[in-house]
Formats: sequence, structure tokens, C-alpha cells
Amino acid sequence: MAFASGGPARQYPGYEAELYTLYSLKEVQGHGIGKALLHALARELQTGGAKNMALWVLDVNPTRHWYARQGASAAGEKQEGALRELRMVWDDLSRLLVR
Repeated sequence: MAFASGGPARQYPGYEAELYTLYSLKEVQGHGIGKALLHALARELQTGGAKNMALWVLDVNPTRHWYARQGASAAGEKQEGALRELRMVWDDLSRLLVR
């Protein structure tokens, strides 16, 4: 099982789209499903007019490195209580889609 969701950016000045969720069960990780979901969502958002996309990910979440391998770059952080989140961004969705 895996799913992704996204839409208009909620807290990202300068960014048009946001990746809200991307999740896959451990047993399906490593088979390209996450990348396929990320690309499908990016294409849908791009078709809707978005040129870029951002997301927040916990700094302790190992998937933040996966986002970097998909071309996202770190672009800030925030602290909410004990949780530290990193902002990851794709400045150009068309570059993500050719990866």
C-alpha cells in the first residue's frame, strides 16, 4: 500500500504547490512506487499550473534523504516544541519529472 497527496502550498511563500503526504509500507519500499507517486502528483500539480513544490519533513525522518535523491533541496527549518522540521523544495517541477 502506498499513497500521496498534494495541492496548493499552505505555508511556503514563493512556492505554488505542496506535497502533503507520501507514504508507503516498508514491504513495498525500494520498488519505485514512491517515485512513481511523486512524479504522478508533480505532473498533476504542474498541469494545474504549479511550477514548483515544497514540503515539510521531520529532521529525524530518514526519508528526507530520499527526497534529496529525488532532487529536493533544503530550504529552511522550523521548530515546533520538540519537533524540528526541514523544508525541502523543488524549484522547478519540470526538472523533477525528468529524474
